[in-house]
Amino acid sequence: MATLLKAFHHVVLPPQLPIEEDTDLDGIANELRDRLLSACTALARSCASDDIHDALRSLGHSLQQVSHDGRLDKHALIQLFDQLQGDNLLILHVTEQNATLNFRPFESQEDGTHYVRVEVFEVAAPSEVVLASLDRLRQTFPGRTVQIPRHVFDNAEFKDCLAGFLEHASVETLRPFQSTALKSGVTVKEVRDVADPSLISQTLMSILEAIGSAAPLQSLHKHVRDDVNFHKGDRPWRRHPFWLTLKVSAHRHLCHLLGPLVGSFCYKSLQCIFLQHLLRDVSGHIAPELACLLIGKLCRRIAKIETSIPAMGFTERQLALVQPIWGALSPDLEITLNNSKQKVEIVWTEFKRSTLRPVPPIPPRAAVSDTILELRISRSYLERILAAESAEQTQMQRISHTNTNQGRALDASSDMQKFLDKNQRLIEAMKTMELDVNSLGASTFSNDEICKHTGAAILKLLAAVSDSFVGLPEMMSPLLLLVFEAWAKMDQYAVAACPLLGEFRLRHLQSRIHFRSEPRHRPGIFSHHFAEAYLGHSLELQQMRDKIELDCDAARARKKLEWNEIREEYTMHSIAIEKSSCTCTRDANGAINIRGCTKCFHIRRRRNL
Repeated sequence: MATLLKAFHHVVLPPQLPIEEDTDLDGIANELRDRLLSACTALARSCASDDIHDALRSLGHSLQQVSHDGRLDKHALIQLFDQLQGDNLLILHVTEQNATLNFRPFESQEDGTHYVRVEVFEVAAPSEVVLASLDRLRQTFPGRTVQIPRHVFDNAEFKDCLAGFLEHASVETLRPFQSTALKSGVTVKEVRDVADPSLISQTLMSILEAIGSAAPLQSLHKHVRDDVNFHKGDRPWRRHPFWLTLKVSAHRHLCHLLGPLVGSFCYKSLQCIFLQHLLRDVSGHIAPELACLLIGKLCRRIAKIETSIPAMGFTERQLALVQPIWGALSPDLEITLNNSKQKVEIVWTEFKRSTLRPVPPIPPRAAVSDTILELRISRSYLERILAAESAEQTQMQRISHTNTNQGRALDASSDMQKFLDKNQRLIEAMKTMELDVNSLGASTFSNDEICKHTGAAILKLLAAVSDSFVGLPEMMSPLLLLVFEAWAKMDQYAVAACPLLGEFRLRHLQSRIHFRSEPRHRPGIFSHHFAEAYLGHSLELQQMRDKIELDCDAARARKKLEWNEIREEYTMHSIAIEKSSCTCTRDANGAINIRGCTKCFHIRRRRNL
């Protein structure tokens, strides 16, 4: 039942989907194929036409042979190529390349030449395209078609090469065709997206077209719904590509054997039976809203068929084939829908009954408990009055505790205020000194007196500041700038008072400033890599760099050794795969039994690498 419920999500695509990829994709694919086979058998029992019955039997035979896990075996493929006769269809789902191949025998209507027609199509759109679509994707199937002469296809060497190519393509993904993502400027493999099918749709089909020829393309247009949903998982939830493989292959095969009108009708009827069986099996095991969603999906398909029969332009002979089939299917579909609706109604009625609020009747007499005064509202008030003394003491304690906390807060606030007041006074002193120094030039004082006043102002300011601005660069910078400017003015008036000082003062300081201002190789510490130059002069940093390089070389050597070991193991498994054959068997229900198969074992081990 768990696998069936997972398959339900891939068929119906409800609004609430799983948040990561399903773990049992092979089991889900097997469930979908078996249910489509069951629907094919049920539809074959409802038709009386031999042509439709034979077409459905051929489709059922093709569905039984399709590999649901996407892994192809060379020897099994050669046997399937040998069995490709008559109206059979060979469906090959190449999971690793995100592509499906359909092989179908074909006879030319012009010259009677026998061909094998090969069709290819992409089974899953890239996540970017799916997320960018507003509702559904309109896709055309197949993507490309070629035809190979039958005598060329029956050549043993050709079948051996083609089977070997498909076997390798089904288990290996080449890097140029992998989905990639750009992270931190580096292109890495993106495991959350699908692969590019170009290896099959472009490379292989171009080779086959060169051997044979391009075939006229009879396109099938479908609206495909998909979604990309993930939360924290490595891989997002995507609609199973095998389900699209089954639907497109079945639709194409029925249209090829029965014509576009009758084939489309049979395919739509097949889908109705598939949904009918699914609804019958999941009713009672899923939420009512999901059951209603599936009921609506089935009803829409039934309505489309009933309205399209008069409008599709069937001939009288085709109507004689179509109407009995639909007449036989309609009663069973109606019974299943009614049963499912009844189950939903039962659940809905039970839900309404469980959520209905009971209203008890009013008794004729009051109970004894109702005559007792409970004081539900005033009881607490009366209890507070009785406990007034204890409450008052508690209140006094709280007031005392609050006063203590407020006192601490006031002390902290007072300290902060003192700090702010002191800094404000110092700032005012700096502004006052700046004004005084600037005003001395316009005064009537002599140069000697101006020098004395300026020097006294500088000393007074430095004494007032002391160490108040230590650790505060935003305050220390204006202070130093102000002191230097005042000193520059004082030196200017000192030289004016005694011109001889201009010949002897500041000689050493000027030479130092001149030396520092000479052009250097690096004009700044930011534009020419100061850190790199500093590294060349720091012994400690050079030792650290050497240690990092040694650790890096050791890690690279370990990773290279690990890579060589894995490569040798990969080569060993590849050789074992080439030399062995698949010995898997199918159970009565169609499930594949892999026990004892050496080739599948090596394929799994190589894939896990």
